[in-house]
Amino acid sequence: MAEVPMTGGRFEAILDAYGADPRRWPDAERAAALAFAAADPGAPALLAAAADLDAAIHMATPDPAATPLREAIVASAKSAPPR
Repeated sequence: MAEVPMTGGRFEAILDAYGADPRRWPDAERAAALAFAAADPGAPALLAAAADLDAAIHMATPDPAATPLREAIVASAKSAPPR
């Protein structure tokens, strides 16, 4: 199967769907997207914007409750008298 050339629109769609980290891009399109990123003068700005969005999403994602806190909550729930 012949590889389809990467277009600006498809490159933007990949960034929108998978973010700036090439490790998350579809395997079948990664090489073409990396080549596009290296050759297209507008690609660095698109990658930077995607990286900024990735960072904002990461910052907005709460960490799960710390294990000791979670264990204390579960223990207190188990020891509470039934209502």
